[in-house]
Amino acid sequence: MKKNATVIAGFLIVIFLALSMWKELFPEGDLSGEEASIAVDQITIQKLDERTSEEGIEYSFLIANGSDYTVREMSVGFSYPIKTNNGTKSNKDQIKSTDGLDVFKPGAELTIIIFVPEAYYSGRNYDMEEPEIQIEGYLNSVKELNKFGKWGSLEAFF
Repeated sequence: MKKNATVIAGFLIVIFLALSMWKELFPEGDLSGEEASIAVDQITIQKLDERTSEEGIEYSFLIANGSDYTVREMSVGFSYPIKTNNGTKSNKDQIKSTDGLDVFKPGAELTIIIFVPEAYYSGRNYDMEEPEIQIEGYLNSVKELNKFGKWGSLEAFF
């Protein structure tokens, strides 16, 4: 009888430990709006380099996940705003990159290259001095509730 009690006690301890460590073991839960907002603000993009050639412009960016959450299926969109009589407006015609961004762990950094072909901007009324970046993805798990997006000029991502 004493042996059964010891086995049951050990089993209960294991269950208790597993439940208390659930978030660390399986961080796939949904985030509150405030948690998501803080996490998204900790995903940064910095322009490292810009090279122009006859074929177009190549940009290299460093993306860092400073949040505590894994970002899944992230994409990075790049565009030049369209000049208007009153300033500029966003350009929906984007060049997208998903290279290496399927699973982006906390603390990870990744350099991505975005090539903008000359045909994309030639003869168009674009503001090439202030490119816009858009990131989209999911925090922790691929669920509509965890989807996020962030866009703006490069300054919005520092």
